[in-house]
Amino acid sequence: MNPFDQAALVYEEFSAGPFRQHLEFPSVLGLLGDISQLRVLDMGCGSGVYSRTLARAGAGHVLGIDASRGMIEHARDRESKDRLGINYLTGSLPPALAGTFDLVLGVYVLPYATTYDELTALCRSAADALRPAGRFVTLPVHPEVAYDADHYFKRRYGLEPRTLRAYVADVADL
Repeated sequence: MNPFDQAALVYEEFSAGPFRQHLEFPSVLGLLGDISQLRVLDMGCGSGVYSRTLARAGAGHVLGIDASRGMIEHARDRESKDRLGINYLTGSLPPALAGTFDLVLGVYVLPYATTYDELTALCRSAADALRPAGRFVTLPVHPEVAYDADHYFKRRYGLEPRTLRAYVADVADL
């Protein structure tokens, strides 16, 4: 059993928080630009939060894929109610779909790689899914992210001032 199989409702709850709703989602959609009519692969889609967001933003076709059967079952259940035209698959991208996507979105996926080879394999999977000139956009977890749920639901945006200052200072040094 995949440890994420029972976590779909936690993902949904976390996605409703102010940090994701008012900062993360608008930032990611702004970075993606006009996605109308694009074929989009949501790699590591979890409960389907970004898949639904992409479909509502006008993507021509959205496929969500995740290793967790429980997450995919939840996403499919939501699709049966929302009817946004999203397809969901458990496991790896079928070879027949290689090279067919304009955009691969991987939010919080790359940090699950525990070795260089695993990271390379994840990036290769994204690259293999793309058409020529397609884009792979990923959002990793910040190294100082807090995993305590109260941190996000009892504070305004989830980053403590000390952490935010340190982050801004790190970015300024780039």
